[in-house]
Amino acid sequence: MRPIADLLDFLTHQMSMQAVYQPVVILHLLTRGGLATRADLARTLGGYDEVGLEFWVLNISDVYTLL
Repeated sequence: MRPIADLLDFLTHQMSMQAVYQPVVILHLLTRGGLATRADLARTLGGYDEVGLEFWVLNISDVYTLL
């Protein structure tokens, strides 16, 4: 796991709010010790809706290759 300083640097200097899901993913990771499976993130982003879940399962890798 990366140091918290890396996260703070990313949040303050690199991240630009281009999508509403960014804070959701950050909160999800912070509340789980910085770890999450693709399925966990997909459930959070899809709001447990099956259609949304399927979309995020297929697209989560493309969205978060940076983190």
